[in-house]
Amino acid sequence: MLVLQLAVLALGEEIAWRAFFQNQLSKYIPIIPTIILTSIIFSLGHFAVGNAVVVSYDIFFIFINSVIYGVIFYKTNNAWISAISHFIANVFSIILISFFIF
Repeated sequence: MLVLQLAVLALGEEIAWRAFFQNQLSKYIPIIPTIILTSIIFSLGHFAVGNAVVVSYDIFFIFINSVIYGVIFYKTNNAWISAISHFIANVFSIILISFFIF
């Protein structure tokens, strides 16, 4: 069930953030600032309450991943491909978290 949830969330986020927001914003500003701004807002949307070091680390890596998804979407103009990348990163994160918790 978790794998299905991760797939649906990744696709939804990529449609909203890349296929819509990034695509619309890129009509008004160059692509590099568009990807950076989209990634900053995307990262802040994942903010969680907790240990400041852990939250900062998490936000930083979400930002880096978001830049990668933004570039993938820009190069392919395909939300499915960026969603698959996003899904793989989410699954990898869950595996790492499970490995370190247990």
